[in-house]
Amino acid sequence: MKKIIAVLSLLAIVTAGCNKVKVSSTDYPDFLGNWYSYDDGYIELDIYNTNASWVKTQGIGTTTITGNAKIIPGKDMLKIFSKKFAIDQYPTDSITFWTMTLDGNVYYRN
Repeated sequence: MKKIIAVLSLLAIVTAGCNKVKVSSTDYPDFLGNWYSYDDGYIELDIYNTNASWVKTQGIGTTTITGNAKIIPGKDMLKIFSKKFAIDQYPTDSITFWTMTLDGNVYYRN
């Protein structure tokens, strides 16, 4: 019985990471680039070839998160390291710039 529980636990750990897709030029390429938001302080989001940096400046404080950028299909989530962002609007091309909305913040990219 203990062996079955151990095998099931290991299987759950192994398959848990399979539900995420790294943001890259072949998977979710519209997310790549330098994004900016002014909705909640100043936020800069840079995503390049699976790596991402998210920097939020509000007042005199700055929060920085870096790591792999992954999309969780079916849940409309962008994950950078351990931080998850709800994708309210996927990247959309307008005439002059791109927009997307994460956690209610509108991001812009030229």
